[in-house]
Amino acid sequence: MDTDKINSYLEREFNCTQTVFSYFASEMGMDEETAMKIATPFEMGMYKADTCGALTGAYMALGLKYGTLDFEDRMKLKKLTEELTERFNEKMKSTKCVDLIGFNINNDMQRALDEGKLETVCGACIPHAIEITEDIIQKNGDRL
Repeated sequence: MDTDKINSYLEREFNCTQTVFSYFASEMGMDEETAMKIATPFEMGMYKADTCGALTGAYMALGLKYGTLDFEDRMKLKKLTEELTERFNEKMKSTKCVDLIGFNINNDMQRALDEGKLETVCGACIPHAIEITEDIIQKNGDRL
């Protein structure tokens, strides 16, 4: 995992989804600006405090890597995303933004900032999502 690359995205105020998806998309041939734009509306649990944005960015990365119209290959991708979800949940104890943050960040961003939730919670979710996704891709016999 390239922590300098992650920090570069965070320093430029990429959200959690943008950071994870751009991390992989740039390695898969997608330009950073396009990846960042695509990932924009998935932060803060898709603006509903639902699925963690870092996890969503990882799903998007697996889709970019393995997405297809072939049904059997889609079912293989389904298994990879299930593994990602399970491993992320084991590590973080939830896949939902509201549970991870402890409240609905969409209703109280200032509280999240004041309590350092972006640094502590999102700061843990991002590298875990990246690490698990890298491992899944490598275990699948592929490179980025």
